[in-house]
Amino acid sequence: LSMFYMLLQLTIGVVYFTLNVTLIALALGVMAAPFAQVIWHLSFYISNSSQLLFFPYWVLILMEIGGFLVLTLTMHLVRAEGWLHGRYAKSLLVS
Repeated sequence: LSMFYMLLQLTIGVVYFTLNVTLIALALGVMAAPFAQVIWHLSFYISNSSQLLFFPYWVLILMEIGGFLVLTLTMHLVRAEGWLHGRYAKSLLVS
């Protein structure tokens, strides 16, 4: 069972890492993007006519809130992953 656990942990570890890093990067990027527009005047979208478009301020506020919510939900997901990992590790390794 120990070898099966290690093989399973390799697969699940890759999934944990990919999911968590992607969600954290997404949340931090969404939270940093409004600051990039306001401070450095960077645009988010370039249309076909090469015109730079900026989001209105109410959208920037919603982006901050959304990024914070995604980050919070990611931390809850990490906690749930740890709990589930503990349960299946205990069931496989403890006799």
